Amino acid sequence: MLRIAAVDPLNLVGSVLPGVRVAAQSNQHIALLDGEAVAVKQGADIQFLQSLDRPTSLRVRTALIGGLVPRQPGLRLRKRLF
Repeated sequence: MLRIAAVDPLNLVGSVLPGVRVAAQSNQHIALLDGEAVAVKQGADIQFLQSLDRPTSLRVRTALIGGLVPRQPGLRLRKRLF
């Protein structure tokens, strides 16, 4: 699963990919599953574009909401090689 911002150039939903066009606004995010848009987060609202089973919908919802958690200052996400 992949979560992208609606302002990302990878936002092809509604133009190249099937589905309703998602406006490029900074408060919107799209969840892609196997290359298909399955949910859109607009502000605090999450709209599912496809019906999903419960475990998958929880994973999608968690991924979309998880982007709101601020990172701790000085936290390294991966080791530097050099």
